[in-house]
Amino acid sequence: MARVLHLSTVHPASDPRILEKQAAAMAASGHDVTVLARFAAGAVARGRELGLKVETLSQRSSRRSRLVDQLGLKARIAQHDPDLIFVHDPELLPFANWLKHRGYAVVYDAHEDLPLQLLSKPWLPSWSRMPAAMATLLVQKPLMAGLDGLKAATQPVASSLGCPATVVRNFPDLSRFPAPVPDGERKASLAYVGAISEIRGLREMMNLLQELPNYRLVLVGRWESESLRQWAEAHPAWNRVESTGPLAHQDAIQAIADARLGLCLLHSRPNYLEALPTKLFEYMALGIPVLASNFPLWREIVADAQCGQVADPIKRSDVFEAAQDVLSSQGLGANGHRAVHRHYSWQSESKRLMGFMDRILQHRSAADR
Repeated sequence: MARVLHLSTVHPASDPRILEKQAAAMAASGHDVTVLARFAAGAVARGRELGLKVETLSQRSSRRSRLVDQLGLKARIAQHDPDLIFVHDPELLPFANWLKHRGYAVVYDAHEDLPLQLLSKPWLPSWSRMPAAMATLLVQKPLMAGLDGLKAATQPVASSLGCPATVVRNFPDLSRFPAPVPDGERKASLAYVGAISEIRGLREMMNLLQELPNYRLVLVGRWESESLRQWAEAHPAWNRVESTGPLAHQDAIQAIADARLGLCLLHSRPNYLEALPTKLFEYMALGIPVLASNFPLWREIVADAQCGQVADPIKRSDVFEAAQDVLSSQGLGANGHRAVHRHYSWQSESKRLMGFMDRILQHRSAADR
């Protein structure tokens, strides 16, 4: 049994990839696991349910507050004396190297392609985004090279690191999903789970709702800004929106389980084009037909599974026609449910994760002899 610490100053302690998948899988294998991350309501109790410990940092997510959090990490890590540390934020890579030089075994888990993300960041002046992305590419490689291992959420993210990395994808843990609601018992509702922002399709979802007067829209997630929420509240279709705010993973599943259509209408941005959106596979696991952006990879997934439609998210007529097609069809949700069980489950990814972890620990043990 190893003492394992998952560390993040960016992600909340309830982050599904960290808590519900990786930490839970390690705890289920008998390891002593702790998640140390930003405060999230219910995360400590959920950790106990999963057989692990959750400790929290500040709830604030500003870069200044995260810097303050980092100042106190050394003492908290020393208290745990972990055999293996998983670092989940690129901004912690310098600290990860400090930990490595102090004798800890350290793995970096890349959730996303940071250089590509920087090309779309609204808080960066447009002229500075490409230089920032290029500088990040140059800086992060030597910081990663000396660590004990690298892990990535998709193959494109792994390729972007410039160092060998093991891919562990964010597919749903099917053991935590209920049986799909029968088609005849589903409510006239559309569902969206995730951060709520313009580039993730809020305007397109609101406009689609306006075109479907007999439907409601369930939004599960955190609003990017108060001004965006005010815009949505002034929209003619707002009276048919249920905005739950961020929910624990199991509560989010329950909130959308009986929807007729799951939405994933992200705008075309470099870091989205080859992403594997967790929400898409969770809709499929719940037997919910999907409507997704027409990125080539997403089109291939949806077409192969025959579980819905894709559309150009910025073309209102395309979105409406695709939605009508899905809502008037039968069996798409059942198709998606079968496909996710065959090809897109956490059960197979968990085995890859544990094999990766075992190799790191064995190498570490051999080096200490």
